Amino acid sequence: MDIKKSKEKYILRDSLNFLELEVPDWANVIKPKYYNMFEATFPEYHEVVNAMIMRWVYKSDSLTFNDFINRSKSPHETRPNYRLIEKNDSTYKYFYTSDNGWYNQQCVYLKGDNIYCLINFTATKNTYDYNITRFDEIVKKIKIK
Repeated sequence: MDIKKSKEKYILRDSLNFLELEVPDWANVIKPKYYNMFEATFPEYHEVVNAMIMRWVYKSDSLTFNDFINRSKSPHETRPNYRLIEKNDSTYKYFYTSDNGWYNQQCVYLKGDNIYCLINFTATKNTYDYNITRFDEIVKKIKIK
């Protein structure tokens, strides 16, 4: 029997079933610090491991999508090397680097009918290109209601 073929898929769901993610086999899932968070690392490349976090909040009358996006300590546009990738009614995606230039990061905000989701990918500048397609794979697999 082929163990790989018999392996069950790991499906992440929030407690209200508004978010679902089929976690890729290559992802190393890390125990999250909070109930509304998912963390994983990417395959090692040149002895460096990249990581991502995803967190979500349920939509409410007092929290708009723009409020959720703007919760960070500093405006996104002021971050080093900020570059907008996509912006529409349900998605806000941008790239930036750390202050010291060592890390490349990408943030994606998603809006569902009942939930808001933030996904952040962090990599060294030398490993970003190696794992960005894996990050995009995860983002495409997220289903939100």
